[in-house]
Amino acid sequence: MQTFVQSISPDVFQRYFERLPPDQQPSSPWVYLHPESMQEFLGELSDAEADAAIMEDFRMINDISALGTDLLIHAYNRVGRSIDTEQTAQELAMRLFLDHPEAFEFAWSRYLYYSTNAKLASYFMKISHLDVTEEQIGKLQDDLSKWLASQAKGRYCNVRWYQEDNQSTLYVQRGAHLRTMPYWKDGQIEIAALRPASEDLLVYNPNQSALTIKAGLAKDREFYLSIFAYHLAGDGRLARIALGTPMFSLVPLEHGTFDYTGNGLITGVDLTWARIRLYDIH
Repeated sequence: MQTFVQSISPDVFQRYFERLPPDQQPSSPWVYLHPESMQEFLGELSDAEADAAIMEDFRMINDISALGTDLLIHAYNRVGRSIDTEQTAQELAMRLFLDHPEAFEFAWSRYLYYSTNAKLASYFMKISHLDVTEEQIGKLQDDLSKWLASQAKGRYCNVRWYQEDNQSTLYVQRGAHLRTMPYWKDGQIEIAALRPASEDLLVYNPNQSALTIKAGLAKDREFYLSIFAYHLAGDGRLARIALGTPMFSLVPLEHGTFDYTGNGLITGVDLTWARIRLYDIH
């Protein structure tokens, strides 16, 4: 928190908090200047959900500024804004968050894809032309909302589509199962039922005819595959084809024909770990 607070101008912090209800705003500008005061203010918020939401915003802004500065620059270029080289990465991220929220979401979706340690699954999907409309996204979101409700994950979700020449991204914000959390309020322990927010990604690479899905559960990935094929690619059969088409083959390793001569940076590749799913033949 110390580095984060000291890296952002007080007036920018003030702009962030002015977006919030009055009871979630600091009463003293001292909070914008000192990390200890900021931490104390957040700890004294009576609304546990508000505190969690603010800390989540700060976490995203801090993470992308630390590890995804190039993504911030790309996002600024998308909205036609130049980078002020005198500003810290944290301030650039906060200003993008405040002034261009859609561009920040774009940068965050890229950050999740490149930095995540969550499971990624790739599927072969040959699409001759992918030109997604707002109507298609709306229908996909409706189907996703119904499916989430059937999984007891709430019916609310946000879906964003970012299309580029070499890569297109479907960014999904959705709910998860409800969790109860104890917190202090007026000297007493209260219990709040909160629905955590989760983020999923679908990234399509037309050059490789590959759809990569970041989602925690296999059933989630298969559902995303089906609605992507039906609503965006325009052919639901592509999902069944993708599930039956291998993306990679270990046959060259089995036959001893695999060879990698290196490119100066990588001098060799060895298979060190594999996970195998055995299907019941009966």
